Amino acid sequence: MNKLELIEIKARLKALKFNHKEDKNKRRERIVKQGFKAFVFEYFPHHINFIQKESSNFRNFIYDNMDILEKKNNHLCFKAYRGSAKTTLLVRLFTLYSLLSNKKQYALIISSTLDIASESIASLKTELEENDKLINDFEIKLGDEWTSEALVFTSFKIHKKIKAFGSGKKIRGTNYLGKRPDLIICDDIENDENVESKTQRDKLYKWFNKAILKLVARTQENYLYLVVGTILHQDSLLNRLNEDSRFFNL
Repeated sequence: MNKLELIEIKARLKALKFNHKEDKNKRRERIVKQGFKAFVFEYFPHHINFIQKESSNFRNFIYDNMDILEKKNNHLCFKAYRGSAKTTLLVRLFTLYSLLSNKKQYALIISSTLDIASESIASLKTELEENDKLINDFEIKLGDEWTSEALVFTSFKIHKKIKAFGSGKKIRGTNYLGKRPDLIICDDIENDENVESKTQRDKLYKWFNKAILKLVARTQENYLYLVVGTILHQDSLLNRLNEDSRFFNL
């Protein structure tokens, strides 16, 4: 998300209005109970094109099935075309949904470069700073770490963290308040350069297995790996994960 897009989102946020008379606790509880789709439509209408409607098969599948899939699987892999809004929906809004509904506490967003991952941090920062209904309903308070690479905040005094990383970088052992990450999102960790040669593809695959898939503690039960991307090569990481029985692949 570039600066112009952020400016547009901020303008849309300022134009949003919500019913202050409605009991925020009842509204929040109702929306969280209804699930991810209700959460997106209630708190993020500025990310939805109501004129064209949500006609994408990919988005509608996510809306209808994400809550069920995350309950049944610890490892999810979604392949989608560029322009499908997969980053907005699954990386950014799903991260907020998972943290604010208290399903998760510490989220990692990993992209092909740190700069790209930081774009998601910038988008999330805007929502946590300026989305009045979201802030009001979930009693969001900004924390002591608020940078282009990491966000710390509380919701009902429960501490949350979102941290950005670039692929191939040192990441093992990261924790927050003594806890390992419980939501690990890999968003287009491959790019046109690192899929060019088999050596590069093997290197990324090895890093993914040795670093990423060992981020959670051995005894940890509540966690989710979410891999999202566009297939760039027939021997890409995304295609290799088709053969990994741990992952539900779409």
